Amino acid sequence: MALPEGFNWFLILIVVVVSILVVLSNIYILVHYQHPEDAMQAWFPKVVIVTGLSIAVFLVLMYPLDVANKAACAQDVAVSSCTYTLPMYEMWLAMFIANLVIVWAILPFTVFFYEADSEFSMFQKIKSGIMWTLAMMAFIALVVGILYALIGYVVWDVQLLKSGTVPLSELDIFTSGYNGPCIPFPKPSQPPYPPPGPTGVASPPPRPPLPPPPLPPSPPPPAPP
Repeated sequence: MALPEGFNWFLILIVVVVSILVVLSNIYILVHYQHPEDAMQAWFPKVVIVTGLSIAVFLVLMYPLDVANKAACAQDVAVSSCTYTLPMYEMWLAMFIANLVIVWAILPFTVFFYEADSEFSMFQKIKSGIMWTLAMMAFIALVVGILYALIGYVVWDVQLLKSGTVPLSELDIFTSGYNGPCIPFPKPSQPPYPPPGPTGVASPPPRPPLPPPPLPPSPPPPAPP
């Protein structure tokens, strides 16, 4: 059974292998740089760190993955006729949402949770982490909202360029044997295209006459005696 146009099983294999390698590499980095006293404990922040590093790497690798996913379909095939291997729009959306959640919610909560008073109970630590995270998010939202309301709108002057389109079949340039530029710019005193020569090929436009050479300067008048 033939695969649909644009479908590539090898791309799925690459995604799985690269994802596993990225996660294993981040685990190695965590184990290598962690404090010896933190070994075999504090699993929640370790999971958060590995997840955050992996999402950061995945966001970088999404660009070549998107290009390879679209390159699997031939250029002479319409986009609507291609069955792409990976749903890149949904994957981009999932990566952006995951990045937003882990940066603005999970990472601050983890910091505030482990910075809480050591005498707090588990419930008090969770409550303190949530309250400080909400306060930080409210402060950032307030700053961004004020800046957007004050300087979030810019008027940028642009120059509008318009160009009409004409079917190629209506241009004499493709039926008279003209081999000059595709878009000639004739002068007002000249015809738009040079007439065809005796061999059927358009002759080049005549060159303008050269200006006459300048006259020699007249000798100076004789000095009075």
